[in-house]
Amino acid sequence: MSEKKNLKVLYVEDEDIIREAVGKALSRIYETVILCENGEEALKAFSEFEPDIILSDIEMPVMGGKEFIRKVKEKSKIPCIMLTAYKDPEYLVDSADKTLFKPVALYDIVSTIDSYFQTN
Repeated sequence: MSEKKNLKVLYVEDEDIIREAVGKALSRIYETVILCENGEEALKAFSEFEPDIILSDIEMPVMGGKEFIRKVKEKSKIPCIMLTAYKDPEYLVDSADKTLFKPVALYDIVSTIDSYFQTN
């Protein structure tokens, strides 16, 4: 098996089954994967772990993805990828660098993450 990519990925998803499954898959590819279930928890993890990239759901209890990403972007230029099942434009997040629509294939998540860290 090839070596894991030396990146810290912060993945925020309130649905346990999805968070665990995607987290497990990402951890086979990336060195560090930090899992959080809401924006408030993720904000603490962001400060503590200083991830290289963030993947976040939009609709979550406690603190949603929009507010979480807005707070992150006030402090950092870290790439933020939103994941949403909603196609309605009101659910798009202006401050996100990219939005992927659920259901999203692992390949699309990985290629999107990797697109921010390509060295030519």
